Amino acid sequence: MTEGAALRPIAEGAPSPEGAPVGDDARALASVQVVHLVGPQVVIILPGFVQGLVSELGYSDQQAGYAASGEIWGMTLATILMIFVARRVSWHTLFRVALWLVLAGNVASMFITDFSQLTAVRFLTGIGGGTIVALAYGLIGRTRNPDRNFGLAIMFALLYGVVVFPALPWVLDNAGLKGLLGFFAAYALLGLALVKWLPLGPGAAPDGPRVTPPNPIDWAVAAPALVAMAVFFIAMFAVWAYYFRMGLALGVPEQGVSNALSAAHVFGAVGAFAAAVLGARIGRASPLLLGILGCLLPLLLVMGPTASVLAFSVSVCVFHGFWNVVHPYLLALMSSLDRGGGQVVVYATAMQFIGIALGPMIAASVLGDGNYRTVVILGMLLLFATLVLVAVVLARIRSLERTAATAS
Repeated sequence: MTEGAALRPIAEGAPSPEGAPVGDDARALASVQVVHLVGPQVVIILPGFVQGLVSELGYSDQQAGYAASGEIWGMTLATILMIFVARRVSWHTLFRVALWLVLAGNVASMFITDFSQLTAVRFLTGIGGGTIVALAYGLIGRTRNPDRNFGLAIMFALLYGVVVFPALPWVLDNAGLKGLLGFFAAYALLGLALVKWLPLGPGAAPDGPRVTPPNPIDWAVAAPALVAMAVFFIAMFAVWAYYFRMGLALGVPEQGVSNALSAAHVFGAVGAFAAAVLGARIGRASPLLLGILGCLLPLLLVMGPTASVLAFSVSVCVFHGFWNVVHPYLLALMSSLDRGGGQVVVYATAMQFIGIALGPMIAASVLGDGNYRTVVILGMLLLFATLVLVAVVLARIRSLERTAATAS
């Protein structure tokens, strides 16, 4: 493709030269956004999925957390594997294999009740979902306006939650967990119909990948930044996985919990939009440090034995809103450290998925007999650790900038 080429269906086997930008054909971009959402469906509505495993299959809170974590570990593995596979295989082929895996995994899950078997199937389903996310992000990153298109991807993911969360009680009451899994499978089938409108990606390049030797990475700065990324997502998903169950334990009606989680996605969309509008105009330090505090402080509202619908709603909405402020600024921070030809951002993506996978597992291990207070305390401690790590990184960056300014 040339600079002005539109994103259009490419015949199977046709070359897609490495580094060639993807155009902005509306049908193709819409297809990318739709297919992308197939991958993280369970992650987006994780509290509701955990609730379905408990209410429909009779799993304990710990078992439900481990089963959900199994899927996320599959996504994590796939994301790491795509670093090596995506430049060697046609992306059409990878998308199709991944979508079939998601479809088959969700259909199979409809007929499995055994905890170990279901966890294994969800792990395989996660491999498909993680592959889809990694490739979709790769395509969005190759568009002429990636900032806008990444913003759209985040917005659509959040709007998915806005639409689905209020419907979850009705779905689980009338169609059960099978109905929810059937919806996941049907969405994957829709994705399969749209693959033909996606470009093949650099994996189809006839001359193979052309690698630019990376510059050295300053690990004194990059290492704590990467750890901060992992710790932040461990904290967020440790709490997020159990927010639904937490609300019920605090005496909030089930529909009230669903409505609050739906509203939280609206606040998340507002947070992501605010980060996109502000960008680097106010620097990164204030949004990061204040945003992490904005995730930590609302957890105090769900520390007690009971909570009103209003208190629970404020907690989850503020938590989710600031989450989506911090996330893009963390990614921007990683990008600023990325003098290694893309390495730090790749590592950061892996750390993010590792954090997403570990969060529900660690929360399940400290949960005990439905004591969600321990999960909240865990989340607060990890967010405080994130705050310290980010402050260290920002201080080291400022020190390096002062040194460079003095040397010049």
